[in-house]
Amino acid sequence: MYNQVSLADLILRCRQRADMINTQFVTDEEITSYLNESLGELY
Repeated sequence: MYNQVSLADLILRCRQRADMINTQFVTDEEITSYLNESLGELY
């Protein structure tokens, strides 16, 4: 079964994991870039 997760949810999970929920030290665009790079390495 395939579970879909939105980009916004992935960004939130990253921020929660890093305990950086209420900060823009790392921007959403930067997190998106890291996620895309990781996805590229996966496939």
